[in-house]
Amino acid sequence: MKCSGCGTEKPQSEFYNKHGTKCRTCCAQRCRTWRKNNLERAAANSKRWRINNPEKHRAARRRAAGIPEPTRPMPTNCECCGALPKKKALAADHNHRTGIFRGWLCLPCNVALGMVEDSCDRLLALAFYLRQHHGDIQCEEGCNAQGSWEETRRPDYTTGYQDGSQERASRSQTGELRPYGEKTL
Repeated sequence: MKCSGCGTEKPQSEFYNKHGTKCRTCCAQRCRTWRKNNLERAAANSKRWRINNPEKHRAARRRAAGIPEPTRPMPTNCECCGALPKKKALAADHNHRTGIFRGWLCLPCNVALGMVEDSCDRLLALAFYLRQHHGDIQCEEGCNAQGSWEETRRPDYTTGYQDGSQERASRSQTGELRPYGEKTL
């Protein structure tokens, strides 16, 4: 089939439909030229599409950022802390090593998880630090931070625990980590 735009002979797959007279390359060039000459109208059209298609827009942004497609619909609350999202919608959290979708998080939980680089050890160390210095922070209602952590050993990244145990350090180096919620480390 011959393109009426560039005049070259091309296979049918290079055209948008069987009745099209211009190839995909010529159509794309025509669209780019129109957008360049009609910036305000193009911006208004894009904005209208984003407003009318919020899920498609989010999916396109996730694909562009390399974030995997969620395996379940977005809930109303954060799956970590249970809070309602404030200004931004919940973020699709994923494992950066495997690329597998994990869940839906509010902005503070998602940023916190990113800042600790998905490290269980670092999260436990931060929790211990907050408990140790509780007098300096305002505790939320329902928080039992006044209790002691005698039954919990403080993790140490290089040598194990303060009580001399090497269990966590060796398990961290092999990649074998305990699940969340275990009382003793």
